[in-house]
Amino acid sequence: GDNVVFKGCIRCEHGGKVIVGNDVYVGDDSILSSFSKITIGNNVAISYRALLKKKKKIANVSVENHKIILAC
Repeated sequence: GDNVVFKGCIRCEHGGKVIVGNDVYVGDDSILSSFSKITIGNNVAISYRALLKKKKKIANVSVENHKIILAC
């Protein structure tokens, strides 16, 4: 996407993918781990040290127009 600040790590295995929209911020030390599909839509902010993990292909994870705040 456009206007993306990504300070974390993306890990895709066995055909997994991560799709990122516009105006997205992912904080320091965050991990996006996908064995299927994670979609981050437009206007999303994800805090530092967040973990988004998608292991099975049951349903896709989508986030749009939200702030996810996970802090240690």
